[in-house]
Amino acid sequence: MLKVVIIEDEYLIAERLSSMLLSLEHEIIVDAILSSVKDAISYLRDNKPDLIFLDINLSDDYCFNIFEEVNVTSPVIFVTAYSEYAIKAFEVNSIDYLLKPITISNLKRSLDKFQRITVLPNYSEILKKRESRYRNRFLVKYSNQLLSINIDDIAYFFSEDKWTFLCLKDGRKLPIEFSLKKIEDEVNPQFFFRINKKFLVSHESINTMHYVSKMRIRLNLKPNFESEPIFVAIEKLGSFKVWLSS
Repeated sequence: MLKVVIIEDEYLIAERLSSMLLSLEHEIIVDAILSSVKDAISYLRDNKPDLIFLDINLSDDYCFNIFEEVNVTSPVIFVTAYSEYAIKAFEVNSIDYLLKPITISNLKRSLDKFQRITVLPNYSEILKKRESRYRNRFLVKYSNQLLSINIDDIAYFFSEDKWTFLCLKDGRKLPIEFSLKKIEDEVNPQFFFRINKKFLVSHESINTMHYVSKMRIRLNLKPNFESEPIFVAIEKLGSFKVWLSS
């Protein structure tokens, strides 16, 4: 699975790029869509994506300030309307430079170049390993019992008070000895999505969705979660919509 982050301050362009990526390569997951230098620095301090798509002129500053604050080792494909920055772009981790408006053919060329450089396994090889990679069951200690839980019986995972829990479709909530990050890495991203720092949800667990503002979506889950309102993180909104429709 190729984990990609899109750093682009024009929301519609970021969403379109995300959709184009998934149309070209189904083994891509868009982990986050970010719009500012500040958000990018915060994300890249804690995460190492396989590939970054990066606009140059972001909402709060030029993107090159990111590289002054964080040691970015991931390959970068720059996406911008300004060709005059091409030379400076290649002074950092750039492997390609896409001019807006992006076309499918140019995007495919950039991905092909990335794959040649990083010697990624091809799509058929990934598919062969896919079934063995993702977890089908979790072993859970509950009271004096040891339970083997099938992934199909789990509605969502969540963290609360420094503990991680799984919520079964029958409503039972059981503690699990994994972090949400580890669970996210081990379940199939086709069926589970990390909507924010505290929740990893399945398609089937989403009961209703409501816009509370232009960039804010509130979810009602099933079984119901009553402790607090559940929102999709703003930086996850674009990739969440793509996940829902894929």
